[in-house]
Amino acid sequence: MGGLTNVIGRRSDALYHSCEFAAHLPGQTQRLRRWGKERGNAVLKIAALIWLVLGTTLAGIAVIVIVTIPSLFDQGMKLIPIAAGAGFLVAMPLSYLVARKISAGTLVAR
Repeated sequence: MGGLTNVIGRRSDALYHSCEFAAHLPGQTQRLRRWGKERGNAVLKIAALIWLVLGTTLAGIAVIVIVTIPSLFDQGMKLIPIAAGAGFLVAMPLSYLVARKISAGTLVAR
């Protein structure tokens, strides 16, 4: 989790430094820093919601694959929990990427 906040922190700093007019307008720097924190919080909240849906979907797909293949079905008691856990783990970075795309399209208009 610390890696995600570091990435968000660096992105908000890059936004702050890229604005040439920030040093000339009073209060603008604080607004830009606040915007970066709001965006970071929003991305993590959206990612958590997407992870619930995407993780369940990927875990379900993995379990269905195990149940439908006869050679894997014989070892189902061992493979089903592994497949479900792998589905949820694979969904974590994917949900973060989707959340970044969603927040990039919606929070820019603020």
